[in-house]
Amino acid sequence: MRRIIFFAVIIFILNPNLQGYVWSQPKGDTQTKETPKDRTIRGKVLDDNLEPIIDVIIKINDSIKVGKTGVDGTFEITTSIPINQLYFESIGWEDAKISLSNDCNNIELIMQSMYTYCFLSLDKINKRRKKEFKKLKKIHKQAYQQGLFLSPEPCYIREFIEEKWDNTPR
Repeated sequence: MRRIIFFAVIIFILNPNLQGYVWSQPKGDTQTKETPKDRTIRGKVLDDNLEPIIDVIIKINDSIKVGKTGVDGTFEITTSIPINQLYFESIGWEDAKISLSNDCNNIELIMQSMYTYCFLSLDKINKRRKKEFKKLKKIHKQAYQQGLFLSPEPCYIREFIEEKWDNTPR
């Protein structure tokens, strides 16, 4: 157990992404006032079984890390950078890329499980993934009916990201 804690602390200290995120937060009881240009986006991320997903990394424009989800799958982002797209990624889950409108400040997202497909062509893999992707709106509505989400329809546009064989970024 001590080894696990030791390695977790070492990884945390050596990872530059985590350092920048943690050390850039306000310290103590300093109050940060939002300027009129700041935008606050709140939300919740669930899996396709309506369970919260922990530590989903949230990025703006595919590159700037702005936060991650907590234990209950919720997050809150306040930034002065204009936000047109958010990118959600986590180990074991399909990446999600969403386009936001200016009045979309409550993100309720369902993430798909990531599967390994052996001995299938790329076309068949993308066809199966797209079939699962189309079920997400129905799952979103179920989450609303169970009181997990506040709205029956998402306020964003979500893009399907096709798998590619080469190593180019999606």
